[in-house]
Amino acid sequence: MLKDILFVEADSCYCTIVTEHTRHTIVSTLKKFDAAVSGTHMMRIHRSYMINLQHISKIGDASVY
Repeated sequence: MLKDILFVEADSCYCTIVTEHTRHTIVSTLKKFDAAVSGTHMMRIHRSYMINLQHISKIGDASVY
């Protein structure tokens, strides 16, 4: 479920989807994953990372918690 995703990390043509309890690796670029989940609470914050805005507790100068 998209609501369970904490963040997504890209590594070339793979993405690692991180939830509170598991990690899943899929064959997809972050650009394709971003297009597939557009209109949700997911936001791309770096060329290699997307975060779920519903799981943010704090935003620092150079970090998101």
